[in-house]
Amino acid sequence: MVPYPLEGPSAMTTEQKFFKLERTNRHWRWLAGALGLVLVAIVGVGAAQEAPKELVLEKLTIKSDKGEAKIILFSTGDGAAIVVADANKNSRIGVSILPNGLASVSHFDVNGKVRITVGTSDGEDNEASISHFDANGKNRIAAHTYASGLASVDHYDANEKRRVTVSTNADGIASIAHFDAKGKNRIAARTYTSGLASIAHFDAKGKERIITATDPNSTASTVYQNYNANGKLKIVRSLP
Repeated sequence: MVPYPLEGPSAMTTEQKFFKLERTNRHWRWLAGALGLVLVAIVGVGAAQEAPKELVLEKLTIKSDKGEAKIILFSTGDGAAIVVADANKNSRIGVSILPNGLASVSHFDVNGKVRITVGTSDGEDNEASISHFDANGKNRIAAHTYASGLASVDHYDANEKRRVTVSTNADGIASIAHFDAKGKNRIAARTYTSGLASIAHFDAKGKERIITATDPNSTASTVYQNYNANGKLKIVRSLP
């Protein structure tokens, strides 16, 4: 059944049809505009609400505009870390707190090898340190300070064996110690607040063999020591 007769006096003209269509379009445009105002009002109310004060999560990754991870924050057990990567996706800076209380900042080269580490511990010694590593990731220089007042700089060879240590302590003793390839102390030079200065030479077993010294009275001496097979002192000879 057609909604209206196609012919006769009551039939709609083309002009009337266009008028009705225009009125219908105006009605829908009005509804669309009203709906838009409602949406704007809703968004405005949401924006006016206070932002959350706390964000709780286990891991946060910040990516570049290319979708590459640049900064990663995460926690593991009792520890936490922040890693910053370069344009080649290599970790270059790492900040971490370990379960044992060590807090550190590490710097890595373009090959991912750690080169510098700065750290503090929460142990009884309350140590603070800076370590330098070579291109192979080997520790070569380490500077330390301790709660006891001791401060030292250690130098290591390519095998990470300590070879030289320069230090001062709370008693005012300053020393330089030289170690062999096996890590044995072979030479130790010291100065004391009393005015005494000495150099000690040790054998491969750690025994003092030669000691040269000067005291505040300008007395200079050299002591030679030998030990028997049982490690007991056998001969002591002193030269003025």
